Amino acid sequence: MSDSMIPHTIRAGERWDSLAYRYYGDVFLMTHLVNANPQLAFAESLPQGETIFIPVIKSQTNLSDDLPPWLRWQNADA
Repeated sequence: MSDSMIPHTIRAGERWDSLAYRYYGDVFLMTHLVNANPQLAFAESLPQGETIFIPVIKSQTNLSDDLPPWLRWQNADA
């Protein structure tokens, strides 16, 4: 197992999208989970008790989004 993976034991009712939201905060990133766990079928719910691996992905937060509009242009090159 790589340092860039987190093991997760599936609980009853968990789905790919719910796990993506739990770990990444975005359901649309579930493709990372599906691709990292090809042994499981893409189904509505996942099999309880199965261990899957959650890839650690780099955050793509744009810090300028937190700035007021009049300061964003100053940090455009940062």
